[in-house]
Amino acid sequence: PSRTHTTPQIPRHNPGDPTWNPPRQWYRDMIPDPQRDVWKCGRRGQKSFVCDPNNILSYAQADQVDQQINILRHSTGGCRCGKDCPYNLGDYGGFQATVVIIPRIYLERANPTKEQRRKTISKYAEYLRDEHYEHGACNDDLLIIVATEDRLKYSYDHYHHQMRGLPRGKIQPMVMNKRRDLYVYTATGEEISPILTNVCVDQIYQMQRDYLSQGQWVDGINSMLHEYTAALNFQHSCNNNSTSTYGAIVGGCAVGVVIIG
Repeated sequence: PSRTHTTPQIPRHNPGDPTWNPPRQWYRDMIPDPQRDVWKCGRRGQKSFVCDPNNILSYAQADQVDQQINILRHSTGGCRCGKDCPYNLGDYGGFQATVVIIPRIYLERANPTKEQRRKTISKYAEYLRDEHYEHGACNDDLLIIVATEDRLKYSYDHYHHQMRGLPRGKIQPMVMNKRRDLYVYTATGEEISPILTNVCVDQIYQMQRDYLSQGQWVDGINSMLHEYTAALNFQHSCNNNSTSTYGAIVGGCAVGVVIIG
């Protein structure tokens, strides 16, 4: 009788480390670097700009995100860092981007407030970008972090009024108790922030609300990267709406929220 031969599947994680068991909740220092911890980020031993240690995406989907990141890198000009440019890397490209997707971040308090949770994940994003990863040569990079299982119950309108220092207006408490917000954070370096302003990030997040609210992670993330690429090339409608007030915020986190039902 004929036999069917199958190709062995390459493991997502390190086959030489059977003890590796990624947690559902992550301390920021524990999150692997996809350029160095290539097995722990679920990328089959290949250097990547996507860290998906819990395999939230399929391997093929993570490849798609990597491809979109490469489009951003190679369609945003050349290195802007002068003597700090890694001239040994012929494929460095222009602006750099990294995506981290995990289930939850670690929160010290058992019942954190929305402000404590927001501050924690924004610190995660900037720490990973600026200290832990350092994928850019001169703060010419951005990092998107998605915590897929972190939810808060308060209204989108309240969040934006709070972030912009505007009056809360006629926000009803019943609305605040009916909505669950999923956080998606973008940390930007000082070379990117004057172009990819808070206005741009906010507008681009709103365009991806449906994808992300339905858990269509790869579609939402890739669409964000696509729109970020356009904005970094001054080809996005948000470039016309940005002001010097927002553009002056550099080296920090631009934050987005999408609504979950």
